[in-house]
Amino acid sequence: MFVDVGNGFRTTDEMRFDNLAIAYGFGFQITSPAGPIRVDYAELVKHHDFDYSHRWHFTILYAF
Repeated sequence: MFVDVGNGFRTTDEMRFDNLAIAYGFGFQITSPAGPIRVDYAELVKHHDFDYSHRWHFTILYAF
């Protein structure tokens, strides 16, 4: 289980607490001969700047 808070900003003027996205979810990881495989599901806490409510993420190997 996880909670994630953040956003990407173009300028320092955009850096405000009301511009942060908050999501929560769960995921699992298995270790395969090809490397780790992850599947995560996240649900977005309602926010005025984002039009989606949930997302699935699928990852093979580690991100650099």
